[in-house]
Formats: sequence, C-alpha cells, structure tokens
Amino acid sequence: MTRLILVSLILSSPVVFAQSMGPKGQAYNLGAEFQIGYPSVKLTNPSGKDAIYDGVAIRGNLNVPLYRGPLDLYLSGGGKYLDLNNVANTGEQLETANIIGIGAGLTVNYKYFQVGAKYFQEWGRHFSSGPFSGRTNYNMAGIEYFGGLYFRFDRLGVGLSYSNQVSEIDRSDTGLRSNTPYNETLYSVQFTFDMGESLWQLMGRLF
Repeated sequence: MTRLILVSLILSSPVVFAQSMGPKGQAYNLGAEFQIGYPSVKLTNPSGKDAIYDGVAIRGNLNVPLYRGPLDLYLSGGGKYLDLNNVANTGEQLETANIIGIGAGLTVNYKYFQVGAKYFQEWGRHFSSGPFSGRTNYNMAGIEYFGGLYFRFDRLGVGLSYSNQVSEIDRSDTGLRSNTPYNETLYSVQFTFDMGESLWQLMGRLF
C-alpha cells in the first residue's frame, strides 16, 4: 500500500498533458489535471437486486510523460473522491456514500484520442437513516479502463472521458453471505495545465 501511495504521488492521470521533446533535448514537462464528473455506481446484493447511486466525482492528478512519438506513452496516477446518493432515496429512507481512491497505471495518447488502464485502491463508507439505519465501511481494489478525447491550447487543455471500474466488496466488510459486485462508471470533463518543468527539474528544486 505504501508503495502504491508513493507511486501515485509522482505519476499521472487518464488525460495526458505534456510538452514534447524539443530539438535541444529538453525534458518533457509535467502536467497537472483537474476533473469533475458524473458517476453511476451499481452494487448487486446476494439476492440479485441492484442498488444504484449517482452524485458527483472529483479527481486530481499529476501527469508524467515517458515517451513522445507517433503514440505517446505516460505513467498515470492520482486520486479521486465520489459523493453518492442512492437513487431510490425517499423522504423516510435515505442512503449516502463516500468513496476515496488512489491509483496508478498507463495511458496511450494518439492525436486527440487516449486510452489506458489504472489500478485503484479505494475506501468507502455508506450511511443509512430511516427505518433501516446503519453505517458500513469497506475497502476494495480494481482495474479502471478509460478512454476519451483531449484538446490542447498552448499550455492549457480540455478533455472529455469515460471510465469503468469493476470490483468486489468483501463479505467480511458488509456482513452479507457473499461478496458484493461493484460497478463504477464515470463521465468527466477535464482541465489540464503544463507546469513548465520536468519531474527531475521539480525534484531538484524541492530537494
């Protein structure tokens, strides 16, 4: 876990943003990214009934380019926060959820398109109030696959992306008789900024 956290602090995100290698061989620049999106999460209980959640998702990332050519390759890492409500909520019975995750992976960028995959470790909690009240805490891990469009305007960029992650919540966390399948879909708008220096330049200034 400690290793994943350290990697995530220096790696990048699903939307790629970096400056290409110039004729004098200067280093690729780091990029910072902010995303805001609409999540849809489905949990399937042992009876086969689905619970659906939506809300808002926020992501922040640091982008580290590895190679620039016909296809650009990047290491990817960052964090995300989901604030969710059960779509079946009523005035009497309410359920909300919060999920925090960190992840690392790879992104491939071709012109205006990007695809990639990222491993995520996540921690969640659900709150219920009404005739059925309680709190559930859990953690899970899974692979997120993503793709989208990316447009660059000088040092600024904007993009649209789609991502999907499938995981399981262990029955030891929920008290149910079997694991709970977790399916997360996220549609995001993304804003990026070229930081103007490479990873090594930044580390040299800090240390």
